[in-house]
Amino acid sequence: MKIHLKYAVIILNYNSTVDLIKAIDSLENAKSSKMGICIVDNLSNETNRLMLKSWEKSNVYKNIKIYYLDVNKGYAYGNNYGFNRFLDIFDFDYTVIMNPDVHLISKNTVENIISQIESYHDDTIVGGQPLVWNYKYPEKANEQINIRKVFSFFDVCIDSNLILRMFFVRRFKKTNYLFDIPYNNNLFFEVPSGAFFIINTTCFKKISLFDENTFLYEEELILGYKLKKNNYKMLFVPCVIVKHSQGSSTNFKRYSISKEKVRILYKSKCQYLKYIGINILRKCIIKLLLWSDYYTRKLVVLIFKLAKKEVS
Repeated sequence: MKIHLKYAVIILNYNSTVDLIKAIDSLENAKSSKMGICIVDNLSNETNRLMLKSWEKSNVYKNIKIYYLDVNKGYAYGNNYGFNRFLDIFDFDYTVIMNPDVHLISKNTVENIISQIESYHDDTIVGGQPLVWNYKYPEKANEQINIRKVFSFFDVCIDSNLILRMFFVRRFKKTNYLFDIPYNNNLFFEVPSGAFFIINTTCFKKISLFDENTFLYEEELILGYKLKKNNYKMLFVPCVIVKHSQGSSTNFKRYSISKEKVRILYKSKCQYLKYIGINILRKCIIKLLLWSDYYTRKLVVLIFKLAKKEVS
C-alpha cells in the first residue's frame, strides 16, 4: 500500500545543488503536514552531482527520493518524470512545483495556501501560489509580476518584444494583473509562476501535466491554457511569501538575452501557438519580433557602454 501524503514537492535541479539543499531545509522547517520531496537531477555537471550524492548519503529527512537523469530534456520533461515516478510510491493530494532557488521563509507556507484553496469549497479552484519575491529586483515584493492571464496571439506578440510592451503598456499591465498591484488580497488568476505553485494532483493528471514539447519557457502558459480550457482557476495568496533567487541554473539576467535563448523561446512560443492557433504567418511574426528584440537590446547595451566610456 502506498504511503499517503498531504502534498509532494517536485524540484528539478540543474547545477544548483547548493541552493537545492537550502531549499530542502526550508521545506522541512516550514512543514506541519505529511510531506514528500522528489528531486530530479537534470544532468547537472560532475561537481553538482557529486555534491548531491554526498548529501543523499547523509540525508536525515524522510520521504525524499532522488532521481538522476542521463539526458537533459528540459523543464517540462524533468518535472513530469519526477511526478510520475513519485506517484508510483506515494499518494498525495497536492503537487508543489518548486525551483531549487526558492526558499520558504515562514511556517506552514504550503499548508496555508492549501487551507485557503479548500476554504472556498469550490471544485473549480484547483491550485494556487504565494507571492514569489525575487529579492534581486528593485521593486517591492508585492509589486513584482507574479501571475498572468492566458495569452491571445496579440499578447504573445507583446510578450515577445520590449518595444511593443512600451507601446501597448495598458494591455501588458492587464495581462499581468499589474492593475491589481500592490498585491494585498487574494486574487483568482490563470497562469502560475513556474518557480513555485501548488496544484491538485488529480487535476494535474487530468490536464496531462506539462507539455514536454517545450524545453524551457512557456510551460506555465500552456499549463494555464489547459486549466482555463477545463474551467479551472488558481488562487493567488500574496500574504504568504517565498523567496526566489532567480537564475541560479539558467544564469538569468533581467534585461539580457542570448541567441540560444531566442531560439528556445521561439520554439516554445510556437508550441503555445499550437493551442491557440498557428500558421506560417504567425510563426514568422513571432520570429521577427524575437530577433528584433534581441538586436534592440544589444544596441541599447552598446550605446550605454559607449556613453559610459565617453564620460570616464
